Amino acid sequence: MVDSVSLDGEPFVVNMFRYTKETIGGTPVYRAMTAVEVGDHPEVTAYVARALAALGIENGPAHSELVLTDRGPVLIETGARTHGGLGPTLVEHASSHSLIDLALASRVDPDGFRAATRTAPTLHRGAVECFLFSPATGTVTANRVRASCEGLPAHLFDTCGQAPGDHVEKTTDLITSYGRVVLSHEDPETLAHDTAHVLSLDRKGELLDVRPD
Repeated sequence: MVDSVSLDGEPFVVNMFRYTKETIGGTPVYRAMTAVEVGDHPEVTAYVARALAALGIENGPAHSELVLTDRGPVLIETGARTHGGLGPTLVEHASSHSLIDLALASRVDPDGFRAATRTAPTLHRGAVECFLFSPATGTVTANRVRASCEGLPAHLFDTCGQAPGDHVEKTTDLITSYGRVVLSHEDPETLAHDTAHVLSLDRKGELLDVRPD
């Protein structure tokens, strides 16, 4: 996943994330979105620049998703918009550059945009968004997400405020994930450990109890 902001046909890649999926009960679902260094993937930056030129996106933000294959990057889609959901928040927290600020500057402050994009973006800390999975549609009977995760060194915040009696949908895609646990840390090993721990708890069904409908 690549977020960029363009000015007069010159795109600047602000950030990249790598999605992780798992097949659960026969359904492929998103499990994590991990920030990666833009500078480690020059071929992706160049490919996105060509794609934006072909699509005629010359000014403002673009959100592109692609897959890396043996023959190089392949575009899935590009939207002439910023990253939705929690993406901009993660970029603000972890990166040297702000997706929101650059998107605004491309519209109202071109000189400021050019000044800010003279340096390449870098991560000053890692960031991961974990997508949580409900195995059934039903009623929440217990929620242990915060109690289980907020003590982790990399824990930043979560979006899992369900209380007993609340309704959740069976997770079949990104939209029906019942919540997110967002992790961030300067130490890659700590971040990797806490990410694996959160996803392991979720796979075991230890974060949310649901009484199926």
